[in-house]
Amino acid sequence: EADYWQFVDWLSALKASYAAGDGQADRMVWDAKRVPLLVIDDIGAGQGDNPSQHDRNRLEEVLMARYDHFRPTILVTNMEEQPFTDILSARMLSRMAEASFVHTNVARDAKDFRAKKEPLA
Repeated sequence: EADYWQFVDWLSALKASYAAGDGQADRMVWDAKRVPLLVIDDIGAGQGDNPSQHDRNRLEEVLMARYDHFRPTILVTNMEEQPFTDILSARMLSRMAEASFVHTNVARDAKDFRAKKEPLA
C-alpha cells in the first residue's frame, strides 16, 4: 500500500479542510504518517515556491513521524539543495540522508519532456 501526493495538491487539500473545519486535514496528516510508503511529488512547485511556515511544519511533522517509525518516504523535487532548505529544516535534511528516505538527484539537467513536440501526422 502506498500514497502518492503532488505537494501543492496536498497543501491545497489541507487548507480547504481547515477553511471548512471538517477535520479532514488531521486525517490526511494521520494517514500520511502511517501509510507503508509515501511519495510526495513536486516539492517546491506551486504556492509561489514559498510554502507558509505552517505548511512546512505539517510536512516536517509527517516526515519526522515516518522517520521515527522507519517508514520509507520518497520526496521528488527538481530544486537545488540550497533552495530546498527553504522548505525543510537542516535537521530534517540531515535525517533524509538516512536509509528510510530516498534522496538522490536524477536527471537534474534533463530537458523538459513535456515541451511542445511536433504534432502527429
